[in-house]
Amino acid sequence: MSVVLRPEQGETRFGMDIKRTEEDLSAFTQMAKRTAADLSWLRHLHEQARNPPANY
Repeated sequence: MSVVLRPEQGETRFGMDIKRTEEDLSAFTQMAKRTAADLSWLRHLHEQARNPPANY
């Protein structure tokens, strides 16, 4: 999935930690509440990826 991040005026950080995997992929490892990542639903997607529904 491709994600484009654009900060709003006055924002100084997105509120997420991004690390590179051994396969040279980017991985979101942590999302902070009440930040750009949270407001853009990235935190919600991150939580779903870490805890998929039982029937997934």
